[in-house]
Amino acid sequence: MKTTIRKVFGRRSRQGGFTLFELIGVMALIGIATFAIMRAKRGAEVTTNAQALYNSVAAVQNEAPKVYPGVFTGLTCATLANNSVFSSTSFRVDRTNPATPTVFYSAEPNSQITCAPASVVVAGQNDGYTLTFPALSNEMCNAVADKLNTSAWLMTVNGTNVKALRQELNTDTKGAQCNATATNDNQTIVATFTRSLPPQ
Repeated sequence: MKTTIRKVFGRRSRQGGFTLFELIGVMALIGIATFAIMRAKRGAEVTTNAQALYNSVAAVQNEAPKVYPGVFTGLTCATLANNSVFSSTSFRVDRTNPATPTVFYSAEPNSQITCAPASVVVAGQNDGYTLTFPALSNEMCNAVADKLNTSAWLMTVNGTNVKALRQELNTDTKGAQCNATATNDNQTIVATFTRSLPPQ
């Protein structure tokens, strides 16, 4: 019986399985897809929360003048909370001390809202009031500022004017402040309101 030995030159035939490069490629694609899904989910969540806050602030604007029918002198979050102004699900009211409850924006941790009277149109008249939203993520800061633009007369982000009286929202300054690295994901918006909507 004659044995024939055949030598195969060139590439060896593949016996199955994946090469290291193929596995790295697959893992990279999975990582990119996961990142894209998480980013889209986060974007949808931010949009929903910003819209909910805008709707809730609209309710505050509707109810606050009923609590302060003249001027807003002496306005506090505690007084508004005790008059059910912050009843929306966007707000969490801590009534540990019933006389002076504290109000938080429910979508952000450590976000105690502060309220104060403000003179907007007439100096020294307390014809308006401010709502301060601290501890906002960069994304929420941008989305909330955009939403509040239609109802706030004045607005600052991290103490910097982004909307002056009877002016448009300065989107460049707003964007720079909402993405400030010194206060990353801890941005603060102060919005000033009156009894009416600002002229558009």
